[in-house]
Amino acid sequence: MSERVLVTGASGFVGRALVRALAKQRRAVTAVGRRVFDVPAGVDLLVDGPATPQALVQCDCVVHLAGRAHRAGTLADFEPDIALAVRWARMSAD
Repeated sequence: MSERVLVTGASGFVGRALVRALAKQRRAVTAVGRRVFDVPAGVDLLVDGPATPQALVQCDCVVHLAGRAHRAGTLADFEPDIALAVRWARMSAD
């Protein structure tokens, strides 16, 4: 049985490439994003929400690529993204 890899930020530039590469290798992949997006056949799609903690329990590896890119702003603008990263790290550690 293949180890399950969970990829956050799977709809982004690097995340899409990683998910495609893992799917091509026939790895078990859960792609996580903030909204619905296209994933390769065989890849599980998860929109970040209540099911996230269960998905973390079912995976063997987390690749955290989610974050804000290509936008300027103040620290306050980035606080939701920082809070999300901290939340993912805490859930992964449990």
